[in-house]
Amino acid sequence: MTQFLNNPYYQSEQKGSILFLRLNYCLFLESKTYEYRDGLIDMLDKVSKDETVKSVVISNDHPNFSLESYQQVWHSFFKDKNYEEKVLRSFRVFDLLVLKLFALKKVVVSMLVKPMNAFLFNFSFIADLRIVSKDFYLDNNNVDMVNIPKGSTMHKQFINATINPINVYFLSDKIFPDVLSKHNMVDRVFNPEELNERSESLVQRFENVHYAEIEAAKMTKSADNFEGFENLLQQENTFLLSCIREKFNESSQKIQRFQ
Repeated sequence: MTQFLNNPYYQSEQKGSILFLRLNYCLFLESKTYEYRDGLIDMLDKVSKDETVKSVVISNDHPNFSLESYQQVWHSFFKDKNYEEKVLRSFRVFDLLVLKLFALKKVVVSMLVKPMNAFLFNFSFIADLRIVSKDFYLDNNNVDMVNIPKGSTMHKQFINATINPINVYFLSDKIFPDVLSKHNMVDRVFNPEELNERSESLVQRFENVHYAEIEAAKMTKSADNFEGFENLLQQENTFLLSCIREKFNESSQKIQRFQ
């Protein structure tokens, strides 16, 4: 096992052909310096060229991550008159990392342990396989639109267009793994004590699969190229920001529905 990085926003280690990346999703809310975001992108660029890495498992089991810490930073945005700039910056960091993983010719797996909100959970739709612990849940606290579902465009991108996001994201206070599984939003649900072992065993099945076979299995994606996907994400940012303006400024312009 080889240790790579350990910092406030991500930890990584390689075990055999699998790179485990524990992510503190507060990275999306990082300050203007982008120090850790750029470091993560640099690491992913190196991983993309590393033939010993066949799969990347992204987990939210970073010791510094909690939904409460994320909410605290998000709420602080709205104490500043320039909150729109901060919100848009977080959307763009989300997009940049999504696009980087979209271009990564490795099997990408999302493994979620700690509670999250819709914004953070939707990041997992970039993964080829989504695994959660039975202790995992989505929290629907939406004060200051903290639960705004950034990344919903990926429902369509990754063949989840039949999901009703209002039903899934707002109908109950918390959304548990059985509901996520029923709606095909996660692929496997494991007991907490066996999550790591069973996930690793599952991912090892991809060791002998050529990435071209993975791409062939994903040929039905709605955006058939990188530029098309990037444009969808940018349009979504503009739309979501108009929704936030509408909530916090009654004199704002009318919301333009995102297509």
